[in-house]
Amino acid sequence: MPKKVITGFTWSLILLVGLGVWLRLVRLRELFHFTYDEEIIAFVGKRMWINGHIPLIGGVTPQHVHLAPYFYWFSGLILGLGRLSPLIWGVAAAMLAGMVMLVLYQTGRSLFNKRVGLVAVIFYAFSFYQNIFDRHYWGLIFAGLVSLSCLYSLQQILRGRILFAWVLGLALAFGLHTDPSTLIVLIFAITIFLIYIKKPQLFGLSESDKHLQIGKSIKIIIGILLISLLPLVVFDLKHNFSNIRGFGQYIQELKMGKQGVIRTTPLSSVLFLPQTLARTMYVFGDQDLAKQYAYCPQYAQGRLEAVPSAVIFGVLALFIYLIYEYQTKSKDKSSLGLVLALFFATYVGIILYGVAARGDLFDHYLAALFPIFYISLAYLVVQLSRKSKWISVSIVTVFIVFNLPKVGSMYHTYGYQDKESAVKWAIAQTGSADFALDVIGSCFRFNGYRYLFYLYGKEPVKSYVDANFTHLYDQPPAQTHPKLLVVLTNPDFVETRAYLEEYEIYRQKLIRSQKFGKIEVMLIDNSDLTFVGKF
Repeated sequence: MPKKVITGFTWSLILLVGLGVWLRLVRLRELFHFTYDEEIIAFVGKRMWINGHIPLIGGVTPQHVHLAPYFYWFSGLILGLGRLSPLIWGVAAAMLAGMVMLVLYQTGRSLFNKRVGLVAVIFYAFSFYQNIFDRHYWGLIFAGLVSLSCLYSLQQILRGRILFAWVLGLALAFGLHTDPSTLIVLIFAITIFLIYIKKPQLFGLSESDKHLQIGKSIKIIIGILLISLLPLVVFDLKHNFSNIRGFGQYIQELKMGKQGVIRTTPLSSVLFLPQTLARTMYVFGDQDLAKQYAYCPQYAQGRLEAVPSAVIFGVLALFIYLIYEYQTKSKDKSSLGLVLALFFATYVGIILYGVAARGDLFDHYLAALFPIFYISLAYLVVQLSRKSKWISVSIVTVFIVFNLPKVGSMYHTYGYQDKESAVKWAIAQTGSADFALDVIGSCFRFNGYRYLFYLYGKEPVKSYVDANFTHLYDQPPAQTHPKLLVVLTNPDFVETRAYLEEYEIYRQKLIRSQKFGKIEVMLIDNSDLTFVGKF
């Protein structure tokens, strides 16, 4: 009989993971997100394969300091396997989501029981919000895997398994150099170690065990983190410490009172966590991925402001419930303590970054927390099932019923398929003539087109992103302006007067045009060099 139960859980897990991966692969070309940030990674990956250039620095942070290049190396490797097509990243992202679901199950099972692990996977697999994140190949695609690996490793270290200090150190190092938002996981680890040192008995450790286990673990982790900085040290030694000087620029901006894109207040910082986590349960608003990913204030703030107060209070009520369970349930005390410590570390990070440093608080910054939130929800559902099985079944069913239609009906106004078609048409229309490239739009202008022209065989001799991308090109931009200009329109849903005026000016020199979804490709006669100011 026990064998049948285990087999049933195993098959359920396989089915859920398979379905979750499929939901992230269906309509891949149509829904794949590829914009400016991804374009940089693509050019770096191209240089690795075509030019033999291995970077020593990775992505840049809001503090103007570059991270180590491990994410770039991984992304470049995957890009090469896909013959330099970024679509391969969409497949890789879905596969990584499948891996996260497996680790999520194991973590939930280890913290509580296998039912909690399985229910957490259900939430992860069907959440529309999680599906959004897992379809976007960026540094945050690893955030959930990093947070789960750290949480699981810390639990194992608590049990005296020092080997997991290596896993924790590697996860922290890779996470921190992939996206700085995973700093909350480092704060979490430090918090747990401080608790170990002050009150080891809370985790079943004696005073003698404390120094042996924690001392070794901390040394291993610090060693790995220091070694992970080596590429940055080499880069700065070769470039007169240009990277580390970025901190100086950031400090000067803070002194000058520079604000980010989003206006952050103490109240918005406090509400940021429950607002964002509420979106994992249900996304209020439409299913346009262009809006869901956008950094523009009207969308970044609008996504959070759309969450009803009742749902925010529901998330806060879950936190209160977890605290109550921590104080009353001796069996789950250690596991609940770990989960609550991560939420606490996140709040510390939000206050430090959002209030003290006046940084932008975008909802995707909490991606590392989403799987842990699913475990928390699953814990509540399993606890309720002990009182009434139908209540827990109803909660899970309602979650799926509300989220699955959104997953099925989502669309992307500026998805990869329309961009690809627009670029191929432009290349065909220009023939053998040289051309310059411009894109207009107040929110969606930087949409990844420059790399796509490279990928499909004909690059502009000048373009609107040359100031930022020239170091990534095989050839520098031309010194003279060509007679032909290709303009792609990427209008916002409510555009500015400046955009409309610029559009009409371009139309006066129009040769021909074609629309692909919301994107319009215009071939412009620039033989009199009317349009040279942007290049």
